[in-house]
Amino acid sequence: MTGGEWAGGSIEARGEDVGELTAHLDALAAATGFGIASLSVPRAVGEITIVAVGGPQAPPELVGRVTPLGEVEEILRRGRPWDRLLFLPEDEAVEVVADIWTADEPTRDLADDPGAWHPYDLLVLPVEDDGVNLGLVWFDLPIDGRRPEGEARSRMAASALLAARPLARAIRNQRLLERARLAQGAAQLVRRANEQLDLDRALDEVTSTLRRLLRVDEVDVRVAGHPRGPDPLVGLDPRLPEIVDRAAERCWQRGVASAIGPRTQSNDIIDPREFAIVRAAFAPAGPATGMLAPIGAGPDCFGRIVVRRTTSDRDWTDEEVAALRDMGEELGRVVLTARAYAREQEASAYRGRLVAAVGRELRQPIGSMLGHLGDLQEAAMGRPGGSGGVGDGDGSGDGEVVDPHLTGAVARVARATQRLSGVVTDLISLALVDDADRALPDRLVDLREACHAAVELLSIRAARAGIALVEEYRGDLWTTGDAAEIERVMINLVGNAVKYSEAGGTVRVAARAETATTEAVVEIVDDGIGISPEDRDRLFTEFFRTDNPQARSREGTGLGLVIAARIIARHGGRVEVESELGSGSTFRVRLPLTPPSAAPAS
Repeated sequence: MTGGEWAGGSIEARGEDVGELTAHLDALAAATGFGIASLSVPRAVGEITIVAVGGPQAPPELVGRVTPLGEVEEILRRGRPWDRLLFLPEDEAVEVVADIWTADEPTRDLADDPGAWHPYDLLVLPVEDDGVNLGLVWFDLPIDGRRPEGEARSRMAASALLAARPLARAIRNQRLLERARLAQGAAQLVRRANEQLDLDRALDEVTSTLRRLLRVDEVDVRVAGHPRGPDPLVGLDPRLPEIVDRAAERCWQRGVASAIGPRTQSNDIIDPREFAIVRAAFAPAGPATGMLAPIGAGPDCFGRIVVRRTTSDRDWTDEEVAALRDMGEELGRVVLTARAYAREQEASAYRGRLVAAVGRELRQPIGSMLGHLGDLQEAAMGRPGGSGGVGDGDGSGDGEVVDPHLTGAVARVARATQRLSGVVTDLISLALVDDADRALPDRLVDLREACHAAVELLSIRAARAGIALVEEYRGDLWTTGDAAEIERVMINLVGNAVKYSEAGGTVRVAARAETATTEAVVEIVDDGIGISPEDRDRLFTEFFRTDNPQARSREGTGLGLVIAARIIARHGGRVEVESELGSGSTFRVRLPLTPPSAAPAS
């Protein structure tokens, strides 16, 4: 009889699982009349390992014994069928199996008693499910000391088959449970690692979780170009890192992980001469196990995961090997995401420095231009030796207009220069807001005062445009942070409401304390031209300008709302927008509310 396909996975029997398997093996031993029934299951390294032992004479030292799959296949091929059982007499068994466990060496000559059970006799029962070998049950030490014959053999074989069915179900269930445990743990690990945009924190998360998930003593995760302290492999053998890195490359090319079991003498990933170095380094004082998985994405391998068990020689299951292999692939995507985020942060920081530098360099010449333009306006109005300030450019004043064309040209240049000055101011403000190293002051801010200051500043502009400004405040309105920054936000939002409203409209500035959510809420409501849904999605994008001709006719840099939103986010709050085209807009600012007890007395 030849064996069918071996299951592509294994079980790790422990605790209650061992008890269930042992109970089934006790039943098998009783049904067949043997003192020992032991169960071996396949492992990822081409071996089967005994995971549980039952029967009245069951020796615990059998657990963990390994038989190469090649020897098992030979037993299945050469074994004499006793129904589904397979028997190899001692003279053939010693030719097939290099290391046969025996309870005792023969104490008498058994040659004259062909019916006697020899200690080297082998009797096995393949445990199958849908033609797939889940494991192998080994029988030893028949109670009567005899090889079953005739009717007794048939009854024993039939009883063995009946008792093996629940054992097959138990093995299948435990394999599924182990697979589910590892899959759930791997999914949680991937989610936590993906939440960490910082690569060091992501690798730390992987290291701690893998140690718990795979029940290992050591985990080392290495990514090329990302130093993480001394490599522990160097401490084992200075040659080891290069050997393992080459093995990781080969693993990535084949899409596998490489496991070294306690009795593994070679594998097809590591060169035989280098494998001896790995074995000696991993287990200098006795059996130990290790596993390697590559980290990569696409065609590129750029790292490795090495896990080791140094306090146990327990072998690796197929599920554990597959889980570590999959984790290497998932971690490759995490590394790419973290690297992209780091590049984006670097680019953002560089852009901030560049914007700030350009703003500073432009501020002085623009200020000088505005001063000279003021002199030109005064001269054009027939008032030499003017104040040097830039006027409205409408030709009004005490002096007689010397050259109307020149006056108009100067006024247009002045307006353009003032607009450019506003752009420079906004650029510098944007760079300051984006500066992660700039600390936020821990000072109380009166939101009522910030809102009222914005209303007062914009009241003349609103009056000229025929727009009414209305204020409404309820409750204690204190938050913590930078008062100047928050006042700037209010000026920006109220100014926008005035800018995009029509004559006869109203802008309402209302603030209230929401104790249920511990938030201070400021609302700036207008009945102006409104915002389309498409534009709402892009309002807080740098330099965004709408295609709406009504809105484009009003001047703006496309930075004011961006700066406002980032200032509020820096203070732990958020800006919300409600608007419909033609029906006005509501901008709502939510900030953490400081308890009244922390606010200064009025």
